Amino acid sequence: GFAITSLTIGFIGILSILLLWLGQATITDRNIRDIKLSETLTKIELGVSLAHVWLEEALQGDADIDMKKDVLQPIIEATDRAVELQQALGRQFEGDAAVTARLARLTTHLETLQRIVPERQVLGAKSGAGSLLDLQFDAAFNSLLADTELLRQSVADTIPENRRRSRRWLFAIIGL
Repeated sequence: GFAITSLTIGFIGILSILLLWLGQATITDRNIRDIKLSETLTKIELGVSLAHVWLEEALQGDADIDMKKDVLQPIIEATDRAVELQQALGRQFEGDAAVTARLARLTTHLETLQRIVPERQVLGAKSGAGSLLDLQFDAAFNSLLADTELLRQSVADTIPENRRRSRRWLFAIIGL
């Protein structure tokens, strides 16, 4: 009797430790994923913001700015990041139409910016502040920033649910 009881208690102890480890690993993975997603959104915002500043400087006559390297390349890189983000967040928020739409708009805004930059470069000062192309660029840029903030909030909104799941794990293990 004592040997079976000891083995049972040992088995339950090992099972509890394994479940705690698995629960902690799952929570850690979710936290890392959320941090990486937020970091990617920040990189998109930063790259496009710098490109916007360099574009305006170039249109005002700063000859040291390389339109391809300083303006267009960061927007292309941001578009690549947005596509990767769309794949990652698409799985996480499958079924959430609002998030899916924001992800699609993110790419659309970036493609709009990519299309406008060469047009503004060709027109030069004529496409400066207040021009139709400037207003279109600014609208896409501002919409992009709004959508990245809403996406960041969507990720943040999952944190309470993740905490509830971790508490459920803990109570399930304690219940063993």
